[in-house]
Amino acid sequence: MSKYCEFSDCDAGPYTKDEARKHKWRYHSFPIPFVIGGHEYIVAQSDTRYACPLTGCEKELKKRDDMQKHVVTEHNGGVSIKVFDTRDAREHCRTAANDRLEIDLRRFLPSAMDEDHDVSPRVLVPATPSPQRIMPIVDDGSPVDSATVKLLPSVDYLKSNEALDALGVCVHTELKILICYTCQAPLTSGMIVGHRKTHHHSYEACPSVMQTWNSLTVNYDAFQAPSTEVRQAFLAFCSEANIYEKPECVKLPSPGGPPVQLISPPTAGHACIMTTDCTYSVKDLPTMQRHCRDKHRTGPLVDVKYRACLVQRIFTGVGNSYFEISNDLLSGARPRLKDRLKEMFLPGLEAALVVPADTERERTPLVRCMAWDTFMPETRMNPTQRRAAQEIKKQHTDQEHDGILSLLAETVDDHFHKAATILDGHPQKLSLSKILVHGENIPREMRGYSLEADRRVEQELSPLYHPIQQTHLLDKLIMMLRNPDASRRSRMISYHNLAWSLVDADPMQCNASWGNPIQRAIWLKALRADGNFYEPRDFTPDLAKWKYLCNITALLEALLDKDSDTDSLHPDDFERIARVHEKVLSLGRPTTFNMIYEMQQYASSLAFNQTQEAKVFVDPDFKWITIGLGTMHLDKLREGIQDLMRDMTSRYRALTQSDNVVTKMPDQVKDDLTNTTRGYSFMSEKPFFEKRHSLLLFLVEQYDLAMVDNAGRVAWNIPAVKELLRRTLLIWEPAYHLLYITTHISSRGTQFIDHQISNADRHRNLFMQGAEMFLLTGYSKKTSITDRDSCTPGFVPKDLAFWVLELLGGGLRTAEAILAGVAYGKDAEHLYRTYLCVGDGKRISPERFSAYV
Repeated sequence: MSKYCEFSDCDAGPYTKDEARKHKWRYHSFPIPFVIGGHEYIVAQSDTRYACPLTGCEKELKKRDDMQKHVVTEHNGGVSIKVFDTRDAREHCRTAANDRLEIDLRRFLPSAMDEDHDVSPRVLVPATPSPQRIMPIVDDGSPVDSATVKLLPSVDYLKSNEALDALGVCVHTELKILICYTCQAPLTSGMIVGHRKTHHHSYEACPSVMQTWNSLTVNYDAFQAPSTEVRQAFLAFCSEANIYEKPECVKLPSPGGPPVQLISPPTAGHACIMTTDCTYSVKDLPTMQRHCRDKHRTGPLVDVKYRACLVQRIFTGVGNSYFEISNDLLSGARPRLKDRLKEMFLPGLEAALVVPADTERERTPLVRCMAWDTFMPETRMNPTQRRAAQEIKKQHTDQEHDGILSLLAETVDDHFHKAATILDGHPQKLSLSKILVHGENIPREMRGYSLEADRRVEQELSPLYHPIQQTHLLDKLIMMLRNPDASRRSRMISYHNLAWSLVDADPMQCNASWGNPIQRAIWLKALRADGNFYEPRDFTPDLAKWKYLCNITALLEALLDKDSDTDSLHPDDFERIARVHEKVLSLGRPTTFNMIYEMQQYASSLAFNQTQEAKVFVDPDFKWITIGLGTMHLDKLREGIQDLMRDMTSRYRALTQSDNVVTKMPDQVKDDLTNTTRGYSFMSEKPFFEKRHSLLLFLVEQYDLAMVDNAGRVAWNIPAVKELLRRTLLIWEPAYHLLYITTHISSRGTQFIDHQISNADRHRNLFMQGAEMFLLTGYSKKTSITDRDSCTPGFVPKDLAFWVLELLGGGLRTAEAILAGVAYGKDAEHLYRTYLCVGDGKRISPERFSAYV
């Protein structure tokens, strides 16, 4: 197809596609600014020649191609850089700052990866540092151009992005080279096309490569020919990340460093010691002798000086490409991948990850009401901080803090005893107790207290929290406890003053709802070691204790004679207690929020109890069921269920190539239904917990998901990991829909995909008791209105329960979670460990679930 020049001021053409490209480069390209060594240059142009702009270089050339090659080869170490470009590209350079801003803004928008559209190159290309940041800097601030690259041990230099994954390569961030995942060959940007054509023909397949796996047609995106967008993203990445174009320009690692990851392992070799500054190393002795003779002018063979060492090689076709490896490694002693994963990788994955809830459905009614998860979320998500919180709450010894804790316990006991006995013998003891609890002349029906309403009122006040008074009183109490001459009553009075300052906290002294110290103390008490908060059944006893503390503190504040050694009756005891009640114990008040809340409850109860017309009709012979206008034939439903079972089992056996962990449905599966610890499920019990990593280790070796070098560093084959996760999703999809169909939990797919297999913020939904597996729904449409979870059990049929138990307890879901963490990040690992319906590193959307159904 012919085309004319795309520039409006040029009427050349028509051209073929190749001719148009050459015309555009010859007549419409101009010098553009480029950066070398932290300085910006632009080629000078005359009528017939181009002059090199770099200082000290007087090179002049006629052709743009020659000047481009000259700048790259002579001044930029062989690293590709653009010196000329067309006018539209020059306009693009002027808006580079806006483009970077657009990339940053896309982080807050729905990712292009989430939709079935071609991926924009701008999304695929990661942000790369400026040339000034890439160059090492010495103390005086001047750039350093080293002949070698210093590598540090135990550092993972391999990185990737979507564009590199599509090509089956990763980048070594220090050496600025690419490495093929499949054959572990080092590559430059100029070698990638030839390497793919020569060694990986599958990548050259047509865009709709299809393979059949167990009678199911699967589209393997990983083996498709790269799209135009991916190729553009790859070239842009190589340019921005300064990936070398030619192997002879690549700088070798400094001698004595760790081996380069993923390439061929180190072997025995020789290092030159003729001079202290010679870093030459080679594998064979004759080459070393020739080096000494040519470079160091040695004579007889006895004058050749070298030592044995370990060497590694990057490119085989480039001279002097060996470099010395640290002597800490043994030649050929590469650790076993399985052992390395067990020692270094898997132990760090045992603790359940704590992540913020994405939706209100994931928060329990108690957490929503108390808003515990909104206070200090970084502490809750950090295991180290949680352990520190548990240290604060643990039982302390009498020896801590110079023994004042034992005196504090004695003082608290005195305070409680005084409150219990201060009304003994008082003629109006019963009346005073009533006033303390209910107040004076306040109708009881007005006392509908709402904790949620009170919390919102505090938030609306937005007060400023200054705990100066509490801090001063705490310091005074500590001084009193450390004073050996202080009496027990004086210590009790000092403790009471501190307690009263907490009970009588002015709302206007707090900057937010979390400014109240008692509220923070309740949060700390509620926070568990696993990152969850305790259950209502554990919360109510503590609330009773706090209420009792408030009551006795208020009582003592009203009747205690702080300036005397004893307490006596007062003629105004009724007024004293009434004033204290109104100040700190009057909880409820008629508010608009309470009125709306009560109206909502009443209206909801009417809606839930309203009778609806029947929509489902069942054939008397149970051959069909009519739902609305649709008819379902039960014989076809049964056939479809059996087909899904066959698909699931055949795919699982093809993937694992081994016997099942669960050979038959056990008579008794240990499962603690009352255990709410984050991450707990029946998979945490024997025998499943002991074998949880066996399948992972098999899959890693069977499908080449990772490699380990002589230094023990593990490198993951990210494209292979993602491809394996696609295959496991094909196993799970029939199971998802079999559970949806057979358990009759809910007709709403959005509710079904929220089911959890292990505890997180909410309790899980999948349980085992004896040989029965069942699902219990928690969140429903009523939850947000009533603040109460429902409990709808759904029993899983035996045959399906067997395979669900195998997929979960046999190690497949554990393997998926760990591999998802490797390929997609820690949040993806949390999703796989927590939710039933997951795939491609994220939760399955309602649209995808409904489309399959």
